[in-house]
Amino acid sequence: MIDLILIISTGFLLCGIMLETVGNRDIFSPLKFYYLYILCFFNDIYLNYSYDYTAFVYWGYLFFCLTGFLMTVYELFITAGIRKKWYIENSSLAFTLQNHSRVFLVIWLLSLIPLGLLFHLINSMGGLSNYIARNRLEFIFNNGISSTIIRFLPALNVVYALCLLFCRLPHRLFWWGIYFFHLLLTCLVGLSSGGRTRTILPVITLMILYHYLVKRLSYKVVLPVLLIGIPFLITFGVVRGSMYGGLESLVDSIKHVSIEDIRDFGVSKGMGSYGTEPLMIISEDHFSDYQYGKTYLSCITNFIPRSIWPGKPDSGGVVLTKFYQKETYTGTSHISTGAIVEGILNWGYAGGVILGGAIFITIGIATCHFYRSFLQTLSANSPQPGKIFRYSFFYVAIGPFWASLTSGEFTTCFFSTVLIPILLFQFTLIFLHPQFRRESEK
Repeated sequence: MIDLILIISTGFLLCGIMLETVGNRDIFSPLKFYYLYILCFFNDIYLNYSYDYTAFVYWGYLFFCLTGFLMTVYELFITAGIRKKWYIENSSLAFTLQNHSRVFLVIWLLSLIPLGLLFHLINSMGGLSNYIARNRLEFIFNNGISSTIIRFLPALNVVYALCLLFCRLPHRLFWWGIYFFHLLLTCLVGLSSGGRTRTILPVITLMILYHYLVKRLSYKVVLPVLLIGIPFLITFGVVRGSMYGGLESLVDSIKHVSIEDIRDFGVSKGMGSYGTEPLMIISEDHFSDYQYGKTYLSCITNFIPRSIWPGKPDSGGVVLTKFYQKETYTGTSHISTGAIVEGILNWGYAGGVILGGAIFITIGIATCHFYRSFLQTLSANSPQPGKIFRYSFFYVAIGPFWASLTSGEFTTCFFSTVLIPILLFQFTLIFLHPQFRRESEK
């Protein structure tokens, strides 16, 4: 029975990938992100086939493969005419950014706030070595507002990139050079947090914006980036998992990384099982401490420090890890949930599968419709600066969000990739929108 489920799942997966690749040439469509996540975070189900997975794991995998296939058909249907128009009318934007020096100065001044908070955090922990040695999750767990502000930096970098890609500016090389320094700082902040996605995502975001606003990128450009980026993420995960102390531990971990460690982490014992591990945990032991929606609510209450509200709702990853580790729980790391398991944590096994799956499918449909609106905005005969700017920013946040729910917890995915960027964007748009002007209006 399990073999049959896996064969059917693989059939849906391969058909979906082929349909999406042939039917939609846009390499950054939501379904491209979706299949990338499935291949990266569920490959253990193939590469470690001898592992004694429960039937529930295979049924969960079938759900994600079938949903991907059906959503591919739906996306191709609702974007058919728009995709052709967008590719035929490869229109270049021609807007000017008035007072661009002042705009960039404001972005840098705003960036000093999260950078200053990070330096304060490192100093309060006794320096960089202690900061690396101590677990940053403890700080994030107890200081919601400070960790939130630090996460504003990637969103500011997106606004910065949009201003440069979106408009014609004098001395472009000079302004791009300053921007790349901001990009480097953003990646270093992500690296210091121990977050692999936060380290490489700013670079991927820049590619997405360039693809939609300047020139269509092909697989020949993107695949080399993936071939470099994915091994980097895997190596980073190996180093992070083997650290035991401060800077000395970091250096020692890097020295002792082996090809076998990278292979094991990438395909079975680490990243390759992010999607299957929560399904296995929830099916091996009975969970009964239902949260009734509180794990979803935690994406809002995460702003509140635990010193003010000690009993605020836990995220799905915290609830699952406490359930799995029980009395050995330390809070030093958390297991992601995925949409189905997070539903079970809130409403039980029957209700959770139905409601968790329904939430996942609803978000997928909404993502496809937003993608359709985004393409319509880009292909309009009379482009509107504010609308294109807004849709471009929102897409880099919303585009990968649905895909990340295959293996990630709702709070982390929504809070980091959607809520914080949108809040910051609405603030900055008030200042930026009057600065945009059509080239023909000069």
